Amino acid sequence: MDINKVGIQFSSEDIKKLFYIIQDHERRFAQKDRPNLLYIRSDLGIIAKAIYGRDVYMAKVRMPQFTMESFYNQKLDKRYHLIDVYVPASFPIDIDMIKFFNIKQTNLSKRHFIDLPGEKENLVYSFDSISQDGDYLKINGWAVIEGQSSRRQEAYVVLQSNQSRFIFDAFVDYRPDVSEHFGRSDLDDSGFIATIRKSDIGKGIFHVGLYIKRNDIYGHVFLDGKGKITID
Repeated sequence: MDINKVGIQFSSEDIKKLFYIIQDHERRFAQKDRPNLLYIRSDLGIIAKAIYGRDVYMAKVRMPQFTMESFYNQKLDKRYHLIDVYVPASFPIDIDMIKFFNIKQTNLSKRHFIDLPGEKENLVYSFDSISQDGDYLKINGWAVIEGQSSRRQEAYVVLQSNQSRFIFDAFVDYRPDVSEHFGRSDLDDSGFIATIRKSDIGKGIFHVGLYIKRNDIYGHVFLDGKGKITID
């Protein structure tokens, strides 16, 4: 599967990065009572299966498009533990492989009920965009706790109105540019992407915040007055 031998669109470093992503998901979500089955973008599923020997849920292009719902409808969940493997939006894509397999993966942020600690403005961060697209609210950027590595940190987006508070997890976005900017090698996982169903929030004006946790260290901030969004 080396790029110089078979012409796939992934470098050796890309393939290693995928292994770390899979390992991280297995560490956090694996269960001992059932074997794992990875739900992953189809071109990456080929690598996960062929190189790393993982069981992968995918289908040929002439079959109906498979979703996570179809997995559960087939009752495969009784035999397997499905792990939804998220890869950063910036991860390379092999278009030729995608032509033959048709997993369409939608990674939606999940709501969490967390007792947030008080605000602690020890984050270095940037929101790249906050936008609404049809039924979804999308928020992405990068953040890291001062003096900490971004490896194995957890990122959450906080939406606070006068009546309600919503906390959603954010997926890791691979950001080597952040490491390069700060002259470090351990901030590649500082990027975050949250895709939230607007119907899970309801209409209103919300103040946007971040909660970043790494082991027992955390940072919790809200944006200034400009960091408000209107969900309509």
